[in-house]
Amino acid sequence: MRQQLVAWVITATLSVLAILSPLIPSFTAPAGANPVQTDHGQVQLISEVDTIQPGVPFWVALQFEIQPEWHTYWRNPGDSGAAPRIHWSHPPGFNISDIVWPYPKRLPIAPLLNFGYTDQVLLLSQVTPPTNITAESIDLRADADWIVCNVACIPEQAVLDINLPVAAGPPRKNARWREEFQRTRQAIPQPSPWPITTALTTSDLVLYINAPELGSAQIEQLSFFPDQDGVIVNAAEQRLTSHQTGLTLRVQRGYLAEVETVGGVLTMGEASSAVTQAFTVDTQVVPLTEVPPEALAPAAPPPALGHVFALAGLGGLVLNLMPCVFPVLSLKALNLVQKAQHRPQQIRWQALAFTSGILVSFAIIAGSLLLLRAWGQQIGWGFQLQSPAFVMVMAYVMFGIGLNLSGVFVVGARVMGLGQPLTDRAGYGGEFFTGVFATVVATPCTAPFMATAIGVALTQPGWVAIAIFQTLGLGFALPYVLISLLPGLQRRLPKPGAWMETLQQVLAFPMYMASAWLVWVLTQQTGTAGLATVLAGLICLGFAAWLYGKSQMGAGRRQQ
Repeated sequence: MRQQLVAWVITATLSVLAILSPLIPSFTAPAGANPVQTDHGQVQLISEVDTIQPGVPFWVALQFEIQPEWHTYWRNPGDSGAAPRIHWSHPPGFNISDIVWPYPKRLPIAPLLNFGYTDQVLLLSQVTPPTNITAESIDLRADADWIVCNVACIPEQAVLDINLPVAAGPPRKNARWREEFQRTRQAIPQPSPWPITTALTTSDLVLYINAPELGSAQIEQLSFFPDQDGVIVNAAEQRLTSHQTGLTLRVQRGYLAEVETVGGVLTMGEASSAVTQAFTVDTQVVPLTEVPPEALAPAAPPPALGHVFALAGLGGLVLNLMPCVFPVLSLKALNLVQKAQHRPQQIRWQALAFTSGILVSFAIIAGSLLLLRAWGQQIGWGFQLQSPAFVMVMAYVMFGIGLNLSGVFVVGARVMGLGQPLTDRAGYGGEFFTGVFATVVATPCTAPFMATAIGVALTQPGWVAIAIFQTLGLGFALPYVLISLLPGLQRRLPKPGAWMETLQQVLAFPMYMASAWLVWVLTQQTGTAGLATVLAGLICLGFAAWLYGKSQMGAGRRQQ
Protein backbone atom coordinates (compact mmCIF):
# COMPACT_ATOMS: atom_id res chain seq x y z
CA MET A 1 0.00 0.00 0.00
CA ARG A 2 2.81 2.40 0.91
CA GLN A 3 4.60 1.76 -2.39
CA GLN A 4 1.38 2.42 -4.32
CA LEU A 5 0.95 5.72 -2.45
CA VAL A 6 4.51 6.75 -3.28
CA ALA A 7 4.01 5.87 -6.95
CA TRP A 8 0.78 7.87 -7.00
CA VAL A 9 2.44 10.97 -5.48
CA ILE A 10 5.37 10.82 -7.90
CA THR A 11 2.98 10.44 -10.84
CA ALA A 12 0.90 13.36 -9.58
CA THR A 13 4.04 15.51 -9.16
CA LEU A 14 5.20 14.81 -12.68
CA SER A 15 1.72 15.63 -13.97
CA VAL A 16 1.72 18.97 -12.15
CA LEU A 17 5.14 19.80 -13.58
CA ALA A 18 3.94 18.88 -17.08
CA ILE A 19 0.94 21.19 -16.65
CA LEU A 20 3.01 24.06 -15.26
CA SER A 21 5.85 23.91 -17.80
CA PRO A 22 3.89 25.28 -20.81
CA LEU A 23 2.80 28.20 -18.66
CA ILE A 24 6.32 29.59 -18.54
CA PRO A 25 6.17 32.76 -20.69
CA SER A 26 8.93 34.87 -22.09
CA PHE A 27 8.91 38.46 -20.87
CA THR A 28 6.19 40.10 -22.90
CA ALA A 29 4.74 43.51 -22.27
CA PRO A 30 0.97 43.99 -22.41
CA ALA A 31 -0.30 44.69 -25.91
CA GLY A 32 -0.26 48.41 -26.54
CA ALA A 33 2.37 49.22 -23.91
CA ASN A 34 4.72 51.96 -25.08
CA PRO A 35 7.37 52.43 -23.77
CA VAL A 36 8.27 49.14 -22.08
CA GLN A 37 10.68 48.98 -19.15
CA THR A 38 12.74 45.77 -19.07
CA ASP A 39 15.26 44.49 -16.54
CA HIS A 40 18.13 45.86 -18.63
CA GLY A 41 16.77 48.99 -20.28
CA GLN A 42 13.78 50.44 -22.09
CA VAL A 43 12.31 50.02 -25.56
CA GLN A 44 9.58 51.97 -27.34
CA LEU A 45 8.06 52.36 -30.79
CA ILE A 46 8.46 55.91 -32.09
CA SER A 47 7.52 57.75 -35.28
CA GLU A 48 9.29 60.54 -37.11
CA VAL A 49 5.91 62.16 -37.85
CA ASP A 50 2.94 63.12 -35.70
CA THR A 51 0.50 62.78 -38.62
CA ILE A 52 0.59 60.77 -41.82
CA GLN A 53 -0.55 61.58 -45.35
CA PRO A 54 -1.96 58.86 -47.62
CA GLY A 55 0.65 57.61 -50.08
CA VAL A 56 3.56 59.49 -48.42
CA PRO A 57 6.24 57.22 -46.83
CA PHE A 58 7.48 57.94 -43.31
CA TRP A 59 9.87 56.38 -40.79
CA VAL A 60 9.27 54.56 -37.52
CA ALA A 61 11.84 53.00 -35.21
CA LEU A 62 12.35 50.77 -32.22
CA GLN A 63 14.27 52.94 -29.80
CA PHE A 64 16.41 51.00 -27.30
CA GLU A 65 17.93 52.48 -24.17
CA ILE A 66 20.36 49.89 -22.83
CA GLN A 67 21.87 49.73 -19.34
CA PRO A 68 25.63 50.35 -18.99
CA GLU A 69 27.82 47.27 -19.65
CA TRP A 70 24.99 45.58 -21.60
CA HIS A 71 24.51 45.45 -25.36
CA THR A 72 22.21 44.17 -28.08
CA TYR A 73 23.06 43.01 -31.59
CA TRP A 74 23.47 43.97 -35.25
CA ARG A 75 22.08 41.87 -38.14
CA ASN A 76 25.22 39.68 -37.93
CA PRO A 77 25.74 39.40 -34.16
CA GLY A 78 29.32 38.10 -34.42
CA ASP A 79 30.50 35.22 -32.26
CA SER A 80 27.35 34.94 -30.11
CA GLY A 81 23.87 36.34 -29.65
CA ALA A 82 21.08 36.93 -32.16
CA ALA A 83 19.79 39.90 -34.16
CA PRO A 84 16.58 41.66 -32.99
CA ARG A 85 13.43 40.63 -34.86
CA ILE A 86 10.18 42.54 -35.43
CA HIS A 87 6.82 41.18 -36.55
CA TRP A 88 4.49 43.98 -37.70
CA SER A 89 0.72 44.22 -37.50
CA HIS A 90 -0.85 47.02 -39.59
CA PRO A 91 -3.98 47.91 -41.58
CA PRO A 92 -4.41 46.45 -45.08
CA GLY A 93 -2.53 48.25 -47.83
CA PHE A 94 0.40 49.37 -45.67
CA ASN A 95 3.93 48.20 -46.41
CA ILE A 96 6.72 48.20 -43.80
CA SER A 97 10.34 47.62 -44.78
CA ASP A 98 12.85 45.36 -43.08
CA ILE A 99 15.08 46.92 -40.44
CA VAL A 100 17.50 49.50 -41.83
CA TRP A 101 20.58 48.94 -39.66
CA PRO A 102 22.95 51.70 -38.50
CA TYR A 103 26.58 50.63 -38.43
CA PRO A 104 27.54 48.57 -35.34
CA LYS A 105 30.38 48.63 -32.83
CA ARG A 106 32.97 45.94 -32.15
CA LEU A 107 32.11 44.48 -28.72
CA PRO A 108 34.92 42.29 -27.35
CA ILE A 109 34.00 39.61 -24.80
CA ALA A 110 37.34 37.81 -24.60
CA PRO A 111 38.15 35.69 -26.45
CA LEU A 112 35.09 36.34 -28.65
CA LEU A 113 33.91 39.48 -30.41
CA ASN A 114 30.35 40.55 -31.12
CA PHE A 115 28.83 43.22 -33.37
CA GLY A 116 26.12 45.39 -31.86
CA TYR A 117 25.00 48.45 -29.97
CA THR A 118 25.37 49.94 -26.50
CA ASP A 119 23.65 52.81 -24.67
CA GLN A 120 21.01 53.86 -27.24
CA VAL A 121 20.10 52.83 -30.77
CA LEU A 122 17.20 53.33 -33.20
CA LEU A 123 16.34 50.46 -35.55
CA LEU A 124 14.55 52.14 -38.47
CA SER A 125 11.82 50.84 -40.77
CA GLN A 126 10.10 52.79 -43.54
CA VAL A 127 6.29 52.70 -43.68
CA THR A 128 4.52 53.27 -47.02
CA PRO A 129 0.79 53.90 -46.55
CA PRO A 130 -1.79 53.34 -49.30
CA THR A 131 -3.20 56.30 -51.20
CA ASN A 132 -6.78 55.67 -50.06
CA ILE A 133 -7.00 55.74 -46.26
CA THR A 134 -10.55 56.20 -44.99
CA ALA A 135 -9.83 55.91 -41.25
CA GLU A 136 -9.10 58.97 -39.11
CA SER A 137 -6.10 57.27 -37.53
CA ILE A 138 -4.15 54.04 -37.90
CA ASP A 139 -2.54 51.65 -35.43
CA LEU A 140 0.89 50.07 -35.93
CA ARG A 141 1.95 47.22 -33.69
CA ALA A 142 5.46 45.76 -33.38
CA ASP A 143 5.96 42.36 -31.74
CA ALA A 144 9.70 42.48 -31.05
CA ASP A 145 12.18 40.08 -29.48
CA TRP A 146 15.87 40.63 -28.88
CA ILE A 147 18.75 39.58 -26.66
CA VAL A 148 20.77 41.74 -24.26
CA CYS A 149 24.15 40.51 -23.03
CA ASN A 150 27.10 41.36 -20.88
CA VAL A 151 28.68 38.06 -19.82
CA ALA A 152 25.30 36.25 -19.71
CA CYS A 153 22.64 36.68 -22.40
CA ILE A 154 19.00 37.37 -21.53
CA PRO A 155 16.20 37.10 -24.13
CA GLU A 156 13.57 39.86 -23.92
CA GLN A 157 10.31 40.56 -25.75
CA ALA A 158 7.77 43.37 -26.00
CA VAL A 159 4.58 44.21 -27.87
CA LEU A 160 4.59 47.92 -28.79
CA ASP A 161 1.72 49.95 -30.20
CA ILE A 162 1.49 53.43 -31.69
CA ASN A 163 -1.49 55.39 -33.05
CA LEU A 164 -1.00 58.01 -35.78
CA PRO A 165 -3.71 60.43 -37.03
CA VAL A 166 -4.33 60.71 -40.78
CA ALA A 167 -4.21 64.26 -42.24
CA ALA A 168 -4.83 65.64 -45.73
CA GLY A 169 -1.78 67.91 -45.70
CA PRO A 170 1.93 67.05 -45.56
CA PRO A 171 3.03 64.94 -42.56
CA ARG A 172 3.88 66.96 -39.45
CA LYS A 173 7.33 66.16 -38.05
CA ASN A 174 7.70 64.89 -34.50
CA ALA A 175 9.87 67.53 -32.84
CA ARG A 176 10.84 65.27 -29.93
CA TRP A 177 12.55 62.64 -32.09
CA ARG A 178 13.67 64.71 -35.11
CA GLU A 179 17.36 64.86 -34.13
CA GLU A 180 17.48 61.18 -33.17
CA PHE A 181 16.13 60.09 -36.57
CA GLN A 182 18.53 62.44 -38.34
CA ARG A 183 21.52 61.15 -36.34
CA THR A 184 20.55 57.54 -37.01
CA ARG A 185 20.21 58.13 -40.76
CA GLN A 186 23.74 59.55 -40.74
CA ALA A 187 24.88 56.22 -39.22
CA ILE A 188 23.31 54.15 -42.02
CA PRO A 189 26.09 52.89 -44.34
CA GLN A 190 26.20 54.52 -47.77
CA PRO A 191 27.67 53.23 -51.06
CA SER A 192 31.42 53.69 -51.14
CA PRO A 193 32.64 56.60 -53.32
CA TRP A 194 35.82 54.58 -54.00
CA PRO A 195 36.24 51.19 -55.69
CA ILE A 196 36.67 48.37 -53.16
CA THR A 197 38.34 45.11 -54.19
CA THR A 198 38.34 41.92 -52.13
CA ALA A 199 40.76 39.01 -52.51
CA LEU A 200 41.76 35.96 -50.50
CA THR A 201 45.13 34.62 -49.43
CA THR A 202 45.57 31.27 -47.70
CA SER A 203 45.16 32.98 -44.32
CA ASP A 204 43.58 36.40 -44.85
CA LEU A 205 40.74 38.34 -46.40
CA VAL A 206 42.16 41.42 -48.15
CA LEU A 207 40.03 44.54 -48.72
CA TYR A 208 41.72 47.08 -50.97
CA ILE A 209 40.30 50.62 -51.30
CA ASN A 210 41.54 52.26 -54.49
CA ALA A 211 41.70 55.87 -53.21
CA PRO A 212 45.09 57.65 -53.47
CA GLU A 213 43.73 60.60 -51.45
CA LEU A 214 43.17 58.26 -48.49
CA GLY A 215 46.73 56.96 -48.65
CA SER A 216 48.02 60.30 -47.39
CA ALA A 217 45.12 60.98 -44.99
CA GLN A 218 45.40 60.27 -41.29
CA ILE A 219 43.03 57.30 -41.15
CA GLU A 220 43.32 55.86 -37.65
CA GLN A 221 40.40 53.44 -37.70
CA LEU A 222 39.13 51.11 -40.42
CA SER A 223 36.89 48.20 -39.42
CA PHE A 224 35.05 45.61 -41.47
CA PHE A 225 31.76 44.02 -40.33
CA PRO A 226 30.77 41.08 -42.58
CA ASP A 227 27.16 40.30 -43.38
CA GLN A 228 27.89 36.57 -43.29
CA ASP A 229 29.39 34.61 -40.44
CA GLY A 230 32.55 32.61 -41.18
CA VAL A 231 34.08 35.05 -43.67
CA ILE A 232 36.56 36.35 -41.09
CA VAL A 233 37.67 35.48 -37.58
CA ASN A 234 35.66 38.17 -35.82
CA ALA A 235 38.04 38.64 -32.90
CA ALA A 236 41.18 38.72 -35.07
CA GLU A 237 43.18 41.92 -35.42
CA GLN A 238 42.17 44.01 -38.44
CA ARG A 239 45.46 45.28 -39.89
CA LEU A 240 45.35 48.60 -41.74
CA THR A 241 48.11 49.73 -44.09
CA SER A 242 48.21 52.87 -46.21
CA HIS A 243 50.16 53.31 -49.46
CA GLN A 244 50.27 55.51 -52.52
CA THR A 245 47.24 53.94 -54.17
CA GLY A 246 44.96 53.83 -51.14
CA LEU A 247 44.26 51.63 -48.11
CA THR A 248 44.40 47.91 -47.43
CA LEU A 249 42.66 46.08 -44.59
CA ARG A 250 43.69 42.49 -43.84
CA VAL A 251 41.72 40.19 -41.55
CA GLN A 252 42.26 36.52 -40.73
CA ARG A 253 39.91 34.26 -42.70
CA GLY A 254 37.09 32.41 -40.96
CA TYR A 255 35.91 28.84 -41.24
CA LEU A 256 34.29 29.16 -44.70
CA ALA A 257 36.48 27.33 -47.20
CA GLU A 258 34.83 28.85 -50.28
CA VAL A 259 33.95 32.56 -50.46
CA GLU A 260 32.79 34.00 -53.78
CA THR A 261 31.23 37.28 -52.66
CA VAL A 262 31.90 39.54 -49.70
CA GLY A 263 29.27 41.83 -48.25
CA GLY A 264 29.20 43.97 -45.15
CA VAL A 265 29.98 47.37 -43.74
CA LEU A 266 33.26 49.28 -43.60
CA THR A 267 33.63 52.01 -40.96
CA MET A 268 36.30 54.68 -41.22
CA GLY A 269 37.52 57.34 -38.80
CA GLU A 270 40.14 60.07 -39.23
CA ALA A 271 42.43 61.30 -36.48
CA SER A 272 41.33 64.90 -37.12
CA SER A 273 37.59 64.18 -36.86
CA ALA A 274 35.27 62.56 -34.34
CA VAL A 275 32.88 61.57 -37.14
CA THR A 276 32.78 57.93 -38.21
CA GLN A 277 31.81 57.22 -41.82
CA ALA A 278 30.23 53.92 -42.85
CA PHE A 279 30.16 52.39 -46.32
CA THR A 280 28.54 49.28 -47.74
CA VAL A 281 30.71 46.51 -49.19
CA ASP A 282 29.25 44.26 -51.89
CA THR A 283 31.98 42.77 -54.05
CA GLN A 284 33.04 39.67 -55.92
CA VAL A 285 36.25 38.00 -54.74
CA VAL A 286 38.98 38.53 -57.36
CA PRO A 287 42.39 36.88 -57.86
CA LEU A 288 45.31 38.37 -55.95
CA THR A 289 46.84 39.46 -59.25
CA GLU A 290 44.19 42.18 -59.47
CA VAL A 291 45.41 43.76 -56.23
CA PRO A 292 48.45 46.08 -56.47
CA PRO A 293 51.59 44.48 -54.99
CA GLU A 294 52.07 47.38 -52.54
CA ALA A 295 48.62 46.62 -51.10
CA LEU A 296 49.61 43.11 -50.01
CA ALA A 297 51.20 43.32 -46.56
CA PRO A 298 52.97 40.22 -45.18
CA ALA A 299 50.54 37.55 -44.03
CA ALA A 300 50.05 36.79 -40.36
CA PRO A 301 51.32 33.41 -39.12
CA PRO A 302 48.68 30.73 -38.65
CA PRO A 303 47.40 30.20 -35.12
CA ALA A 304 49.64 28.06 -32.90
CA LEU A 305 47.40 25.02 -32.47
CA GLY A 306 49.81 23.40 -30.01
CA HIS A 307 49.28 26.33 -27.68
CA VAL A 308 45.50 26.07 -28.17
CA PHE A 309 45.49 22.34 -27.31
CA ALA A 310 47.53 23.07 -24.17
CA LEU A 311 45.01 25.72 -23.12
CA ALA A 312 42.16 23.28 -23.78
CA GLY A 313 43.67 20.60 -21.56
CA LEU A 314 44.47 23.09 -18.80
CA GLY A 315 41.00 24.67 -19.08
CA GLY A 316 39.34 21.26 -18.73
CA LEU A 317 41.46 20.52 -15.66
CA VAL A 318 40.55 23.84 -13.99
CA LEU A 319 36.88 23.29 -14.90
CA ASN A 320 36.76 20.68 -12.12
CA LEU A 321 37.07 23.49 -9.56
CA MET A 322 34.18 25.57 -10.92
CA PRO A 323 31.15 25.90 -8.57
CA CYS A 324 28.72 24.08 -10.86
CA VAL A 325 31.05 21.07 -11.31
CA PHE A 326 32.95 20.72 -8.03
CA PRO A 327 30.10 19.14 -6.00
CA VAL A 328 29.48 16.42 -8.60
CA LEU A 329 33.16 15.47 -8.90
CA SER A 330 33.58 15.66 -5.13
CA LEU A 331 30.98 12.92 -4.92
CA LYS A 332 33.02 10.94 -7.44
CA ALA A 333 36.03 11.34 -5.16
CA LEU A 334 33.97 10.04 -2.22
CA ASN A 335 32.87 7.12 -4.32
CA LEU A 336 36.49 6.49 -5.29
CA VAL A 337 37.48 6.24 -1.61
CA GLN A 338 35.07 3.33 -1.29
CA LYS A 339 36.17 1.78 -4.59
CA ALA A 340 39.80 1.79 -3.50
CA GLN A 341 38.94 -1.50 -1.81
CA HIS A 342 37.95 -3.07 -5.17
CA ARG A 343 40.11 -4.89 -7.68
CA PRO A 344 42.50 -2.52 -9.57
CA GLN A 345 41.30 -3.83 -12.94
CA GLN A 346 37.67 -3.04 -12.09
CA ILE A 347 38.62 0.48 -11.01
CA ARG A 348 40.48 1.06 -14.30
CA TRP A 349 37.52 -0.07 -16.40
CA GLN A 350 35.17 2.17 -14.43
CA ALA A 351 37.55 5.11 -14.96
CA LEU A 352 37.54 4.35 -18.68
CA ALA A 353 33.70 4.29 -18.69
CA PHE A 354 33.58 7.63 -16.85
CA THR A 355 36.04 9.18 -19.30
CA SER A 356 34.09 7.79 -22.25
CA GLY A 357 30.94 9.48 -20.96
CA ILE A 358 32.76 12.81 -20.82
CA LEU A 359 34.38 12.46 -24.26
CA VAL A 360 31.15 11.39 -25.95
CA SER A 361 29.35 14.35 -24.37
CA PHE A 362 32.02 16.84 -25.45
CA ALA A 363 31.93 15.39 -28.98
CA ILE A 364 28.15 15.87 -29.09
CA ILE A 365 28.48 19.46 -27.87
CA ALA A 366 31.20 20.21 -30.42
CA GLY A 367 29.20 18.61 -33.23
CA SER A 368 26.07 20.53 -32.25
CA LEU A 369 27.94 23.84 -32.17
CA LEU A 370 29.54 23.22 -35.56
CA LEU A 371 26.27 22.04 -37.12
CA LEU A 372 24.29 25.02 -35.82
CA ARG A 373 27.05 27.39 -36.92
CA ALA A 374 26.98 25.83 -40.41
CA TRP A 375 23.25 26.61 -40.46
CA GLY A 376 24.03 30.27 -39.73
CA GLN A 377 23.29 30.23 -35.99
CA GLN A 378 25.46 32.32 -33.67
CA ILE A 379 26.07 30.24 -30.57
CA GLY A 380 28.81 29.34 -28.13
CA TRP A 381 29.61 27.28 -25.03
CA GLY A 382 26.57 27.09 -22.75
CA PHE A 383 24.20 28.08 -25.58
CA GLN A 384 21.46 25.81 -24.17
CA LEU A 385 21.12 28.20 -21.20
CA GLN A 386 19.19 30.49 -23.57
CA SER A 387 16.36 27.92 -23.46
CA PRO A 388 14.03 28.52 -20.47
CA ALA A 389 12.92 24.87 -20.56
CA PHE A 390 16.54 23.63 -20.26
CA VAL A 391 17.27 26.07 -17.42
CA MET A 392 14.15 24.93 -15.54
CA VAL A 393 15.01 21.23 -15.90
CA MET A 394 18.59 21.85 -14.72
CA ALA A 395 17.29 23.80 -11.68
CA TYR A 396 15.13 20.77 -10.79
CA VAL A 397 18.05 18.37 -11.30
CA MET A 398 20.40 20.42 -9.10
CA PHE A 399 17.75 20.78 -6.39
CA GLY A 400 17.00 17.04 -6.50
CA ILE A 401 20.70 16.20 -6.13
CA GLY A 402 20.91 18.57 -3.18
CA LEU A 403 17.96 16.84 -1.48
CA ASN A 404 19.65 13.51 -2.10
CA LEU A 405 22.91 14.71 -0.57
CA SER A 406 21.07 16.12 2.44
CA GLY A 407 19.62 12.69 3.12
CA VAL A 408 15.98 13.49 2.30
CA PHE A 409 16.04 10.37 0.16
CA VAL A 410 18.83 8.00 -0.88
CA VAL A 411 19.84 6.27 -4.07
CA GLY A 412 20.30 2.57 -3.36
CA ALA A 413 20.14 0.81 -0.04
CA ARG A 414 22.63 3.13 1.70
CA VAL A 415 23.51 6.78 1.49
CA MET A 416 24.62 7.57 -2.11
CA GLY A 417 24.80 3.83 -2.74
CA LEU A 418 28.17 3.65 -0.98
CA GLY A 419 28.92 0.13 0.18
CA GLN A 420 26.36 -1.47 -2.11
CA PRO A 421 28.11 -3.81 -4.54
CA LEU A 422 27.05 -3.35 -8.16
CA THR A 423 27.40 -5.70 -11.04
CA ASP A 424 30.14 -4.85 -13.46
CA ARG A 425 27.63 -3.94 -16.18
CA ALA A 426 25.55 -1.68 -13.94
CA GLY A 427 28.69 -0.09 -12.51
CA TYR A 428 30.17 0.71 -15.91
CA GLY A 429 26.88 2.14 -17.16
CA GLY A 430 26.62 4.27 -14.03
CA GLU A 431 30.16 5.58 -14.54
CA PHE A 432 29.45 6.43 -18.19
CA PHE A 433 26.34 8.43 -17.38
CA THR A 434 28.06 10.10 -14.45
CA GLY A 435 30.54 11.43 -17.02
CA VAL A 436 27.65 12.59 -19.20
CA PHE A 437 25.97 14.32 -16.26
CA ALA A 438 29.22 15.97 -15.13
CA THR A 439 29.58 17.45 -18.63
CA VAL A 440 25.98 18.70 -18.66
CA VAL A 441 26.34 20.51 -15.33
CA ALA A 442 29.69 21.93 -16.51
CA THR A 443 28.20 23.80 -19.47
CA PRO A 444 27.10 26.88 -17.45
CA CYS A 445 30.70 27.36 -16.31
CA THR A 446 33.69 28.67 -18.22
CA ALA A 447 37.08 28.08 -16.63
CA PRO A 448 40.20 30.18 -17.18
CA PHE A 449 42.12 29.20 -20.38
CA MET A 450 39.05 27.30 -21.62
CA ALA A 451 37.34 30.24 -23.35
CA THR A 452 40.32 30.93 -25.60
CA ALA A 453 40.46 27.30 -26.70
CA ILE A 454 36.72 27.23 -27.51
CA GLY A 455 36.92 30.55 -29.35
CA VAL A 456 39.70 29.23 -31.59
CA ALA A 457 38.01 25.83 -32.02
CA LEU A 458 34.92 27.40 -33.55
CA THR A 459 37.03 29.03 -36.25
CA GLN A 460 38.83 25.81 -37.28
CA PRO A 461 37.87 22.96 -39.62
CA GLY A 462 35.51 20.41 -38.08
CA TRP A 463 38.08 17.74 -37.20
CA VAL A 464 40.37 20.30 -35.50
CA ALA A 465 37.45 21.75 -33.51
CA ILE A 466 36.35 18.31 -32.32
CA ALA A 467 39.96 17.44 -31.38
CA ILE A 468 40.19 20.63 -29.27
CA PHE A 469 36.92 19.76 -27.51
CA GLN A 470 38.16 16.21 -26.88
CA THR A 471 41.34 17.63 -25.34
CA LEU A 472 39.13 19.78 -23.13
CA GLY A 473 37.23 16.63 -22.08
CA LEU A 474 40.46 14.75 -21.33
CA GLY A 475 41.60 17.59 -19.09
CA PHE A 476 38.21 17.50 -17.37
CA ALA A 477 38.47 13.74 -16.66
CA LEU A 478 42.18 13.75 -15.81
CA PRO A 479 42.09 13.95 -11.95
CA TYR A 480 39.67 11.03 -11.59
CA VAL A 481 41.53 8.98 -14.20
CA LEU A 482 44.91 9.51 -12.53
CA ILE A 483 43.59 8.44 -9.14
CA SER A 484 41.93 5.39 -10.70
CA LEU A 485 45.00 4.27 -12.65
CA LEU A 486 47.74 4.94 -10.08
CA PRO A 487 47.60 2.63 -7.02
CA GLY A 488 50.02 4.93 -5.19
CA LEU A 489 47.49 7.78 -5.31
CA GLN A 490 44.70 5.43 -4.21
CA ARG A 491 46.68 4.45 -1.09
CA ARG A 492 46.95 8.13 -0.15
CA LEU A 493 43.18 8.55 -0.08
CA PRO A 494 41.64 8.67 3.42
CA LYS A 495 39.96 5.55 4.71
CA PRO A 496 36.17 5.26 4.40
CA GLY A 497 34.27 6.35 7.50
CA ALA A 498 31.51 8.49 8.98
CA TRP A 499 33.25 11.64 7.70
CA MET A 500 32.10 10.73 4.18
CA GLU A 501 28.42 11.11 5.06
CA THR A 502 29.08 14.48 6.74
CA LEU A 503 31.05 15.79 3.74
CA GLN A 504 28.34 14.50 1.43
CA GLN A 505 25.73 16.55 3.31
CA VAL A 506 27.95 19.65 3.20
CA LEU A 507 28.22 19.27 -0.58
CA ALA A 508 24.44 19.62 -0.84
CA PHE A 509 24.66 23.37 -0.30
CA PRO A 510 26.68 24.17 -3.46
CA MET A 511 23.98 22.24 -5.37
CA TYR A 512 21.28 24.38 -3.78
CA MET A 513 23.30 27.46 -4.74
CA ALA A 514 23.54 26.23 -8.34
CA SER A 515 19.77 25.64 -8.39
CA ALA A 516 19.17 29.16 -7.01
CA TRP A 517 21.41 30.65 -9.71
CA LEU A 518 19.51 28.77 -12.43
CA VAL A 519 16.20 30.04 -10.99
CA TRP A 520 17.62 33.58 -11.20
CA VAL A 521 18.58 33.01 -14.87
CA LEU A 522 15.07 31.71 -15.59
CA THR A 523 13.55 34.76 -13.89
CA GLN A 524 15.64 37.04 -16.09
CA GLN A 525 14.30 35.21 -19.14
CA THR A 526 10.64 34.82 -18.22
CA GLY A 527 9.81 37.34 -15.49
CA THR A 528 7.88 36.72 -12.27
CA ALA A 529 5.42 34.32 -13.92
CA GLY A 530 8.29 31.98 -14.76
CA LEU A 531 9.63 32.39 -11.20
CA ALA A 532 6.26 31.35 -9.74
CA THR A 533 6.13 28.32 -12.01
CA VAL A 534 9.61 27.02 -11.21
CA LEU A 535 9.14 27.60 -7.45
CA ALA A 536 5.87 25.64 -7.54
CA GLY A 537 7.70 22.85 -9.31
CA LEU A 538 10.50 22.87 -6.72
CA ILE A 539 7.94 22.57 -3.92
CA CYS A 540 6.30 19.61 -5.66
CA LEU A 541 9.70 18.01 -6.22
CA GLY A 542 10.68 18.53 -2.58
CA PHE A 543 7.42 16.99 -1.36
CA ALA A 544 7.81 13.96 -3.62
CA ALA A 545 11.44 13.48 -2.50
CA TRP A 546 10.45 13.72 1.17
CA LEU A 547 7.64 11.19 0.76
CA TYR A 548 9.93 8.85 -1.15
CA GLY A 549 12.50 9.14 1.63
CA LYS A 550 9.86 8.30 4.26
CA SER A 551 8.91 5.19 2.29
CA GLN A 552 12.57 4.13 2.17
CA MET A 553 12.87 4.51 5.94
CA GLY A 554 9.72 2.42 6.46
CA ALA A 555 10.98 -0.27 4.10
CA GLY A 556 14.31 -0.34 5.93
CA ARG A 557 12.62 -0.82 9.33
CA ARG A 558 10.53 -3.71 7.99
CA GLN A 559 13.69 -5.45 6.71
CA GLN A 560 15.40 -5.23 10.10
